[in-house]
Amino acid sequence: MKKLLINNWVLKLFSVIAAALLWLMVTNDNNPLVSYTLYNVPVEIVNDEVFSDNNLVYRVTAGSTVNIEVQVRQTVARQLRTSDFHLQADCTNWHPGIPTIPIEAEVVNNRSYYQDGGYQLSSTVVKIEVEELKTVTMDVEIEAVGEVASGYTLGSLTCSPEQVEVNAPESVADILSRAVVYINVSDAMGDVQETCNLILYDGNDTAIVPEESDVTLSADTVNVTAEVLNTKRVPVVVTNVTGQPADGYRYTETTCSVESVEIAGPRAVVSNVTAVILDSDLLDVTGATDNVHVTLDITDFLPADVSLVGMESSQVDIEMAVEPLAEKTFTVNADDIQILNQTEGLEYSLQDMPIQITVRGLREDLDTLELESLSLSADMAGMGIGTHEISVSMTLGDAYEVMDPVTVTVEIAAAEAETESQESTEEESEESSEE
Repeated sequence: MKKLLINNWVLKLFSVIAAALLWLMVTNDNNPLVSYTLYNVPVEIVNDEVFSDNNLVYRVTAGSTVNIEVQVRQTVARQLRTSDFHLQADCTNWHPGIPTIPIEAEVVNNRSYYQDGGYQLSSTVVKIEVEELKTVTMDVEIEAVGEVASGYTLGSLTCSPEQVEVNAPESVADILSRAVVYINVSDAMGDVQETCNLILYDGNDTAIVPEESDVTLSADTVNVTAEVLNTKRVPVVVTNVTGQPADGYRYTETTCSVESVEIAGPRAVVSNVTAVILDSDLLDVTGATDNVHVTLDITDFLPADVSLVGMESSQVDIEMAVEPLAEKTFTVNADDIQILNQTEGLEYSLQDMPIQITVRGLREDLDTLELESLSLSADMAGMGIGTHEISVSMTLGDAYEVMDPVTVTVEIAAAEAETESQESTEEESEESSEE
């Protein structure tokens, strides 16, 4: 019996198999298969250049991560990691018109843990949206932030490059509105130069983040220069009004709709400007019977590199006043005229008095003009006995003019006492002759 047991290989094999089965039974009872889920296992997108090569852009809408349900022994369940799996979606498997890419799974770590059971993905595809790329060229807008220092003003804003090309999905490209850079000029007293980030806006003035919208720019930053100029307030002066109004009218004054302006420019130029002189051939009142109006552009009279500040329009209105003249007539008696340079022994008498003197001027000036202020005089220097026509001089300002020359008739005779003495001398001479 003992020999039979030792030499019977069949029995030996059976014993081994029985022992193995018994071990499995014991093991399975103490370490059963359990279901375990690995959450949010990332899916790698590979070979996505297939889209850019065809001027397309894609966006993953679902399936960037998946959950994996696995069957493993209870003793290793807590040792499982998402890194045990490598998931990838190969874009070379994508076909136009199909919005999915199959997910391929591979166990790369702890393979022994997964030998007893299988695994299942919560999704076997990555869902995508595909759009054509569109390129648009946009002008770069510059906006200044802050206020320059007192006594200065902001001049021109320039940048390089002045345009950028935006490569974006068609749905994004169609809503692009502006490409803007912002430069800070707070308290600046000289030109400001900065490299500024470019910001894209849609029609609702909402910023578009390139990284989130599959947008690429030909330039992400722009070199910006903000010109800061000196300012100064100077008067506006109108000069050289030419021509004569119609007869009976007088040009009196010029007024301008703007008395002073604020100018800006380089310090060396602005410091030499003391006034804006408006001198134009249009400032002419020839033949005018009413006020003359002229419109001039102040910028035409500014030095190079100097500009206006704070004016909605550079146009100014100029009015050249032309007023009608009035006349005032004075009655002049002999006592109103002073006889100048009288010769002793002669008597002077004005004939055909009184006379009329008519003066022309502006009504408001004539209303204040009195006869006494004319200071009328007649100069008798060199005049002998007899009757003479003498011009009358008077004191008149530039505001007046005498309508006609004023003359008086003056009779000059020897004084009465001188005549009697002369007659007595003649009588004595006659008596002496008779003796």
